[in-house]
Amino acid sequence: MTIICFVNQKGGVGKTASVVNTGAGLAKLNKRVLLIDLDPQESLTYWLGIEKPKKTVYDFFDGTASLSACTVRHSSGLDVITSDEMLATVTPSVTQLKYGLMGHNYDFVLLDCSPTLGMLTLAALTAADWVIIPFCPDLLSIKGMSQLLGTIHTVQEETNAKLVLKAVIATRYNQRKRLHQEVLEQIREFYKNVTIFTVRENIAISESPVEGKSVLDYKPKSTGAIDYYEIARELINGR
Repeated sequence: MTIICFVNQKGGVGKTASVVNTGAGLAKLNKRVLLIDLDPQESLTYWLGIEKPKKTVYDFFDGTASLSACTVRHSSGLDVITSDEMLATVTPSVTQLKYGLMGHNYDFVLLDCSPTLGMLTLAALTAADWVIIPFCPDLLSIKGMSQLLGTIHTVQEETNAKLVLKAVIATRYNQRKRLHQEVLEQIREFYKNVTIFTVRENIAISESPVEGKSVLDYKPKSTGAIDYYEIARELINGR
């Protein structure tokens, strides 16, 4: 089982889109996939159109339910643990999620973190094998990513020595924009030996939550679907 933490302390960078669509790609490649919404804003939960079940990830962190009891099945073939706005009130131990995931039988577990570096995100990083950082190719993203690297390094030293920065995903990428090309070049210099994926700017990605679907299910021939499917394929090859 490979646990992947999708994190960026800057909001609006396509983090939830990357979790939903990468997860859908993995499922279409016959992998058993669990998505966990760790954001009190419930973005992943809303994206997939899941009506709030009796148990959410809040109940797990509150100590009243196991992760298995919080899991629901989505029509796309994914298992999902939904979030709740009350999640903002909990302070988990840094190892709670790590131990809660032990014994689960998935190929991949994808964690959608909130855009803050609080205890929930630290618990996710402590549980994870890999980190993937989605970002928009602009100059502000570079600053935010450098701060995030410091947090990852601290986690590696204190709670999770095996944690690996596996990849970054440049979302809403337009190769005709000079700024996007320049930012990617800086990222390549800054993140040596880290895979850089690009997801082309594509309206179908923004439209798919209206249908409660991934872009791979909504418009499978769109550039967004093609790019996320390729990311999923490469992650499998890189295990």
